[in-house]
Amino acid sequence: QNVTPLLKDTAAGSFQQVFYAGSDDGVLEIKLVVKSPTFERSRTHAINIYGNPVQSDLEMSFVENVPHKVHLRVTEDIVDLDSLKVTGEIKYPDQTSQFLVLENWQQPVSFEVRHYPEGGRYQVLLSAEGKTPTGRAFASELPPLEFEAEALPGYGPPVEEEPVVEVPVQEPEPEAVELEVTEPEQQVEEEPTPKPETNDDATTMQSPEQAEEPINWTLWLSVGFGANLLLILLGWFVWRTIKKRSHASTEALAQELFDENESEEARSE
Repeated sequence: QNVTPLLKDTAAGSFQQVFYAGSDDGVLEIKLVVKSPTFERSRTHAINIYGNPVQSDLEMSFVENVPHKVHLRVTEDIVDLDSLKVTGEIKYPDQTSQFLVLENWQQPVSFEVRHYPEGGRYQVLLSAEGKTPTGRAFASELPPLEFEAEALPGYGPPVEEEPVVEVPVQEPEPEAVELEVTEPEQQVEEEPTPKPETNDDATTMQSPEQAEEPINWTLWLSVGFGANLLLILLGWFVWRTIKKRSHASTEALAQELFDENESEEARSE
């Protein structure tokens, strides 16, 4: 829908202009208008727009020593195969390049791309030039063919293993073993050591082991019951003895009084 003036070439006596046809296939309509002081004319042209005459397909390899392949397809009805030439550059993962030229189109055309087992990024740049069946020259660049290949097993960078954290295990300390060292006997006259004076009033200290022994309540209850019974019997025996002595003294006193009465009666008679 753009309106653009054509450029005049005075030396050649002609007008010309370059139009961008776009990237899509289809029909381009161009309307030419010519004006002068005495006349005005217009003419419309319909032009078929085609895409790139050469298309590329990638066949990746996943086997060592087997290269990748790029297959080319040509739209023969718009290209004169005898005039078609494709040039290209292949950029490999190691930053090296390979240039190629393809001109024989009498059979399906393909070319190989070296396979790097280490993997990496590849880029294939292609351009085509030639003539149409009507003899019009053309030149076009194909869309860049870029792909990323993964490393084959055994060629990739070493995988860093996560360090294994070992939990220290605390082993029990070995028990100390006392070794008895026997020294040669020596005859030494030992002086008699004075025996420590024993104090009968000293309080006997209980060892921790004795203090920690459990209390035998049954034994203590039996001892308490026996002691109470003994106290009861002893009290009863004392009470009985006192009672007997009191009875005997009472009888002796009564007898003594009775004897005094009898003596007094005898004297009065």
